[in-house]
Amino acid sequence: MERTSKCNPITDEMTWREVLAESAKIDGDNDAVISLDPGERILIGSAMFAEFRHNIIESLPKDIAEKELKKQVYFRTYGEPLPDDFFKD
Repeated sequence: MERTSKCNPITDEMTWREVLAESAKIDGDNDAVISLDPGERILIGSAMFAEFRHNIIESLPKDIAEKELKKQVYFRTYGEPLPDDFFKD
């Protein structure tokens, strides 16, 4: 399939915000998405996860301890508590 001209090439040198801005240009156009190479589609998925994680961290108190931050990010990502043996005290 020929590549669409609706978005510029997506590269690993782009920030997740830049990747999402480019991918927004083809949002809802399945033919355009399919025309991307697999590496570009992986970068879009990774950028979506980065945005999700960023939003989780932004929703937490700014003064939260690092250990509690990790617990909260894990719980909000996977829907279950971080395993007890994760931290080696």
